[in-house]
Amino acid sequence: MSLGGPDVFSELAAEEKVFSPAKDCAKADFLRERLFRQQLDYLDDPARRKTLLCPRRSGKTFVGVVDLFETCLRRVEANCVFITLTKGSARALMWEQLKALDKELNTGCHFHNTFLTCTFPGDRLRRITLTGAETRNEIEKLRGQFFDRVLIDECKSFPPAILTELVEHVIGPALNDTMGTIVLMGTPGNVLNGVFYEATKDFSPIMRLFKDRDKDGRDARLWSGHKWGVVDNVAMPHLWPAALADKESYGWSDENPAWLREHLGQWVTDDDAFVYKYEIARNGWTRDLQSENEHGLPEGHGWKYLLGCDLGYDDPFSVVVVAYAETSNKLYQVYDYKESGCTVSDIAAIIKSVQGQFGEFEVMVGDRGGLGKMVLAELAERHDLFIEAAEKTEKRDYIELLNSDLVEGRIAILEDSALAEEMSYLVWKDGLREKEDPSCHNHVCDAFLYTWRYSYHNFSRPLKTPPREGSIEWWETRMAQDRELAYSKKRKTKELDGFQQMAEDVMDDTAFDDLEEPWLY
Repeated sequence: MSLGGPDVFSELAAEEKVFSPAKDCAKADFLRERLFRQQLDYLDDPARRKTLLCPRRSGKTFVGVVDLFETCLRRVEANCVFITLTKGSARALMWEQLKALDKELNTGCHFHNTFLTCTFPGDRLRRITLTGAETRNEIEKLRGQFFDRVLIDECKSFPPAILTELVEHVIGPALNDTMGTIVLMGTPGNVLNGVFYEATKDFSPIMRLFKDRDKDGRDARLWSGHKWGVVDNVAMPHLWPAALADKESYGWSDENPAWLREHLGQWVTDDDAFVYKYEIARNGWTRDLQSENEHGLPEGHGWKYLLGCDLGYDDPFSVVVVAYAETSNKLYQVYDYKESGCTVSDIAAIIKSVQGQFGEFEVMVGDRGGLGKMVLAELAERHDLFIEAAEKTEKRDYIELLNSDLVEGRIAILEDSALAEEMSYLVWKDGLREKEDPSCHNHVCDAFLYTWRYSYHNFSRPLKTPPREGSIEWWETRMAQDRELAYSKKRKTKELDGFQQMAEDVMDDTAFDDLEEPWLY
């Protein structure tokens, strides 16, 4: 070590950043001193599949931060991932907390603000990555890696199919190399469905609460469940009295769904919490593969197609195509697609590809909010795609009108579509029915709402098909037409003078019908 002034401090700083197992374990022990009993039980649980169900403000996110940080501090090599529905949500929940712990403990981590990675010092990989998994394309980026610890937060906001694929087909196999651990965590929601609900509900056959665990390890194949409430958060003792005061001021009973869900952490559904009144039994449809229509729509109608898009880069760019006919009172959703990270050229290519499937659209409408106005202008100028700006005023009122169509069965949505998934799980924020919950996807729903406002299915007229020739209906129709023709001639005859009547008789004379030019003979 040099005795020079500046060199001494630089070398001391460098030594501080060198991996020291003893020091790192001491720092991990220091972190544990802040946790209450239920949080420590969660950390000490050796199960490889754990669940954590807690209401808001209960210390769930903080123990998740400590879990990931401690894993990297206590291991020579560790690859940890924190996953939420969107990358932006992951950043908001954990990024600053990781930086605060690094600064407090002086661990010397390197933070990459673009990739959202927190890398610990040392020759071996010790890293925490924050990411989103809202689409299958983003899930694919996680495939083929190995992980020591994976925390999936906000599980209630994931569409069940996406979360199931993520847990069973992507993360599960990636944990076997290191015998790693997966944790499903979050607050309870309104939708009593999906792997998170099944693994955290009361009396679940696939979960055993940690306090009821089998000490002999025979429950290893089950999820190990952890749960606590705001009342257990002794680190912030003022929260529970404040929650009780809110309950009284709102006039909530002990059985109020919002109270049970948001403050006690219990699964309970509330139909009024959902933004859209979609029911698969009433509004779901599948393509008729026997139909002559290439998109599986009912035959005999002149279908017209509309395209709606919700623009986004970090949020997914979403496209919806709907079909309506002047002779059908039902609006059919026939296509949807969404993808994050799309440039204007990508958006143009996607729209043109959809045009190739459906032909020219009667109208194309898109969101012009944010940078949308600029994007729509570039699509028109550079790609000859003229998209009308969506009308976004009075959105709440139009959602209610759309819900009327859903309830009356005048809207049909493909059962396996992204739109069906979003409508099944999109809820109002805090039950106020004014804004949608930002943790839930609404991009495809918005694109659908734009197109619905341009559809005229509510002004349809019944499709009239002619009766079969020779049938009773056919003869009745023919006789009615003949009677009307006779009455019409009789009325017309009364209105003509003598000379006009003679001219009419000549014109009506059918004696020369077989001659091309009877006046020549």
